[in-house]
Amino acid sequence: MGSVSGALLKRAWVQLRAPLRYRMDFYTSVFGNIIVMAVGATLLGTMFEHIPTLAGWTVWEVVFLWAWLETVVSLAHFLLGGLFVFNRRYLVNGEMDRMLVRPGDPLLGILVDNIDGEELPGTLVALSVLSFAAWKLQLAWATLAILPGLLGSLAVFASILIVFASLGFHVRHTGTAVGVVFQAASYARYPFDLYPAGVRALLYVGMLGFLGYIPVASILGRLTTGWTHLPVAALCLAAAYGFYRQGLNKYSSSGS
Repeated sequence: MGSVSGALLKRAWVQLRAPLRYRMDFYTSVFGNIIVMAVGATLLGTMFEHIPTLAGWTVWEVVFLWAWLETVVSLAHFLLGGLFVFNRRYLVNGEMDRMLVRPGDPLLGILVDNIDGEELPGTLVALSVLSFAAWKLQLAWATLAILPGLLGSLAVFASILIVFASLGFHVRHTGTAVGVVFQAASYARYPFDLYPAGVRALLYVGMLGFLGYIPVASILGRLTTGWTHLPVAALCLAAAYGFYRQGLNKYSSSGS
């Protein structure tokens, strides 16, 4: 077990250092992430110049929610890139055969091999915006709740991605279904109070409420159900992993 963990850590370290081989690309990625954040912040600022609140949320509360989702999505791009190419690269092209002969869980190996160090700057930028919004909202007392909450949101996001990726064991596809998850997640960047009851119900059923709205609204004192966030995240991750294992047991080599 120790040798397997050591090998995974070495592979992860190699992936993290890889972007530094092309420093200009790395710096461009950093600059691009800052620009994307600046554009989003500018749009929010422009909107709040015309309205004092958004569904009862102040500007910094919305920024806090928006930055929370940006942090989770950036972490997903940084750590979960293997799920984006899971079907096309590992199932359709047959690279899962190679992963099965390696020690350790194939899913963990796939995630480690696809860590994207170029996305780390985006995560740091998003965290900076989140921290500044928390400071403006005087949420210093909630600092200890923010990190577990972000990890819980990431676990829920990972669960959704694992389920969609694992569908490839049953219905071959090239991974476009995973892209749908990111499109749907964009709805979680804003207060759910904005949406009609039917849309809110769909967002909750799809677990997207646990990506940002529920933990953030709880930290802001708008909900009293925040205690469900981490247990639900753990249950989602366990269920998604079980679905993945079920598919893996049915996997047959592509012969490529």
